[in-house]
Amino acid sequence: MLEFFLSFVLTWIFAAILLMVVDRLNIGLSVGSFSKAMIAALVIAIVNLILGTLLRVVTWPIDILCCGMLTWLINWIIAAVVLWVSDKFVKGFEITNFVAAIVSALVLAILSGLATWIATALFG
Repeated sequence: MLEFFLSFVLTWIFAAILLMVVDRLNIGLSVGSFSKAMIAALVIAIVNLILGTLLRVVTWPIDILCCGMLTWLINWIIAAVVLWVSDKFVKGFEITNFVAAIVSALVLAILSGLATWIATALFG
């Protein structure tokens, strides 16, 4: 139980740090402070759990028809929608437009994947 809690907290903090990094890149996503980033990361996780899951279920037939060839594109668009919707719930967390949400989702995915790769290499 303690391991699960520690993993959750570290993932939450890491997600907030990634939001701060993307904020510094000036691509249309902005968070005012680290505390706002922590709140935004939690809201994004909740919105992804509810809306992201629903959208994945709804787009499942498209994924099946395309034999999984467009899974990455569908997940990328869903991530952008989740960011866009989460923007509406957190004061101080803003995304200027949907294009910024798409670019931010891509940058967050790349940074998250890179960090996971580094952590796996270091702590294996």
